[in-house]
Parts: sequence; structure tokens; C-alpha cells
Amino acid sequence: MFARLHFSLRPSAWLLVLLIITSALPAHAQEPYEFEPTEGGYIMRPRRYMSYEGVLDVPAVRESDGIPIVGVDGFSYQERLLGIQFYEGSQVKYIGSFEGCTGIEFIANMPATVETIADRAFQDCKMLRDVTLNDGLKYIGISCFEGCTSLTSIKLPKSLKVLRENAFRNCATFDNWGNFTGGGLESVVFEDGVDFYNNNGFFCFYNNVFWGCANLSSVTLPKNTPGDFIIPPGTFGYCGNLKSIEFPTNTKKIEQLAFYRTGLTSLDLTKIELEEEEPFYLSGYYTFAACENLKTITAKGKVHIDGLYIFQECTALETATFTGSGNDYTVMSPDIFKRCSKLKSVEFYHLKGNGQDNDMDSVFTDCTSLERVTSTCPPEISKIGYSCFDGCKSLKTLSLPQTEYLINETAFRNCTALESFDLANVTSIGTKAFNGCSALTSISINNLPTME
Repeated sequence: MFARLHFSLRPSAWLLVLLIITSALPAHAQEPYEFEPTEGGYIMRPRRYMSYEGVLDVPAVRESDGIPIVGVDGFSYQERLLGIQFYEGSQVKYIGSFEGCTGIEFIANMPATVETIADRAFQDCKMLRDVTLNDGLKYIGISCFEGCTSLTSIKLPKSLKVLRENAFRNCATFDNWGNFTGGGLESVVFEDGVDFYNNNGFFCFYNNVFWGCANLSSVTLPKNTPGDFIIPPGTFGYCGNLKSIEFPTNTKKIEQLAFYRTGLTSLDLTKIELEEEEPFYLSGYYTFAACENLKTITAKGKVHIDGLYIFQECTALETATFTGSGNDYTVMSPDIFKRCSKLKSVEFYHLKGNGQDNDMDSVFTDCTSLERVTSTCPPEISKIGYSCFDGCKSLKTLSLPQTEYLINETAFRNCTALESFDLANVTSIGTKAFNGCSALTSISINNLPTME
């Protein structure tokens, strides 16, 4: 009977039945979203297998019961969404995943209550261009805006406590071979006073935040921050349009790859003012390496360059000056200026070695234009290390230690302009240390050093 009835009903009758059934359902069964209960209200999520288009309106409360919506999540790869709009009075604290929503262009009226933008929340939202982060925001997640190639500017509020790794990585357009083709993030501003230290004293500004933002040309770092400010590994690596930057006076450390292959034309570290006995650190490896437009470096005070290849292949670099007074010094580590082919002059107030087995190894290798390396106070180094000046064919002037030191293998190999050398405090000379020094005609000596 039911089967016969089913086939005998006309379409208009079926529509009537559907309306009767629908009207009998509770109101929440007709809602276009799911609402997951959580502390303080609901998290709004898409219904399973449903697709959405246009502007996603996020109401302040759930219509059926008036309970606040405190989170929105789970809308990944809804490619027809064009934007997100929060209603007036919104109490949303958590914004979750919109990853891969390639049509989203804007986030409107982000409420002041938002504290967290989750990991990968807007990753690869390639049309997203308009984002105003609210005061009160505390957490920006891993890869949160990575690959947002239309985003042109961002201001990070003072309230921010955690900036996770890769948050704005590769906000620029590249071709299939990885070549920058234009567009992307141009300006970054940190509000003054932002504090990235948590209650355990851990610095929560993570690695590679702006790595690959090739169009980034303006960066304003924060002033008046609590504690020591640190620029983490890879922060501005491959930011080829970044030509200048001013460091906060309380900058304690710049870590590995932080400015690798940037467009910096000069590096001024003289405005950094730490406590009297506190040194400033360039640490890790390749910190400013391959900055092909960098011409000058100036620093003062106590400077520890304690990583490898820090300025390697800065092929436009001409001068580096480390000034100081009193007990100030500059500690050098291996390979610092390796293959800086236009470097002519390096001046130290007080040069020190790192005191390790690799002391002064390959520091100036293949700096073919280098003419002089001087230290106002006599250098404190245990040795002139392996290949320290190897290939420095223009070298003529060099400040030497006044205490005993070694000269390692190939230390001055092919220094073809070197005319004289004082061996007075040298205790040992390594193999081929002066090989190829064709202009060397004058040597001063007190005691014959050991020849290896």
C-alpha cells in the first residue's frame, strides 16, 4: 500500500509533505552550521559535506538559543567563500581553520575578543588581502598566514604573546622554478612594547616567520620591549627587497639565517645599547650570508660573532668597522667573511679569537680585494688559523698579536701583495702558510719558530 501511495503522489503533494515534515523539526535542525558546545558558548562549524559560498556571516549568538558563539573552525578548502564577517557584539575568541579557502579576500570586523588564530588558519588563502589584527590577540599559529600571496601589510598588536614559526612565510608569488614574480607582503609593523616572553622566561617569537617574503621592503621592529629582544633563525631570510632595518636598542641576539639573502645595503648595529658588561651576539650560521647588496657593516661595544659563515659571499661588502672603548672587544669565529670579494678594509677596536681549536680558521678566505685588517688594541688570538687569509691577494697591512701565537697551514697562501711580516711572537708555522706570497721580501724574527 505504501509503495503504491508513494508512486501515486503528485510532485505538488510531495512538496506539501516535505513542508509539513520540515516545519515539525526543531529549529536547530534547519541551521546551516553545526554548533559544538565548549566553554563559554559554541564553536561554529560547517555541516558535513556542505559547501558554502559568498561571505561567511558569523553571528554573535546562536539564533535558536541565544548562546554566544566563541569560536569558528573547520571551513578548510571552502573555495567559494569570498570573505568572513563577524556580527556586532561577537564574542569569538578562537579562529580556526580556513586553510585553502582560495577565494577569501577579507576578514571584516574581527572582534576585540579574539585571542587565538590557530595553526594554519589561513594558509594558502591566496586572495586574502585585508586583515586587521585586533588588540587583545595573543597567539598567531604555525603557518597561520603562510602563502597568503595577496596580503600586502600587517600590524602585530602589542597584546601578542606568541608568534609561531612560518606564520607569514612565502607571502609572495613565485614561478615553478622558485623565482620571485612580484606581489605579496610589503610592510610589517610591530607595535611598541610587545612582550614575547612567557611566564617561564621563554621567548615565543619563533623561526622563519617572514621567510621568503620577497617583496617585503618595510619592517618596523618594536621599541620598549621587556627583556632582551631576539631575532630568531630565518626570520627575514630571502626577503630580497628588504634594504634597511633599524634594530631595537635592547637587541641581544640575531640568530642563524635571520637575514640570509636579503637586500640589505648597510648593516648598522651601533644603536644597540645593552648593559655595560652584556655582549651582543651574531650566532648560528649564514646569519647575513649572501646579502649581495650589503656594502658596509658598523658595530660597537662587545660583539660576539660566534657562528659560521655569518657574512659569507656578501659580494658587495667593502668595509666592516667594529668600534669601542675601554673593555670593549669583537670576538671572531671561522669563515665569517669568506668569499667577500670586494671587502677592502676591516677595522677592530679590539679583536679577539674564540679560543677554540678552530680559532680564526678561514675568516677571510678569498677576500681578493682585502688590503688591511687592523686592531687598535693588539689582537688577542691564539693563532692565525687554517686558510685565514688564503687568497687575499691584495693584503698589505695586518695588526698582529703581541703575545705568542701560531700560524696554521695555508694561513697566508697566495697573498701576493704581502711584502713584509713580523714573526717575533710566532711559535709555529704550518705547511704552505706563506706559499705563493711572491712579494714577501722582508721578515722580522727573534726566535726561529717551529716549522711544520
